[in-house]
Amino acid sequence: MKITKKQRGDMLRAHNKLRDTLSYIDDCRDISLSHLRDIEEAICVLHQVGEFRPKRDENNHSMFWADWVYAEDAEKRDD
Repeated sequence: MKITKKQRGDMLRAHNKLRDTLSYIDDCRDISLSHLRDIEEAICVLHQVGEFRPKRDENNHSMFWADWVYAEDAEKRDD
């Protein structure tokens, strides 16, 4: 997988938002809704750039609540 300069910039912004959020939570022992938004955006950037996908169950349904895997590993397996 090749990461473009734009994707690398997106990842850097996501990284910095996560660091800022963690620092705020640590300092204030609180979290605001804008920090939750930043966390969601960072997760979105990471799964898009990293090509992460949710695992699939035996009926080929996405398991969004489970740990995600590489896109190529998320395909339904013939067990």
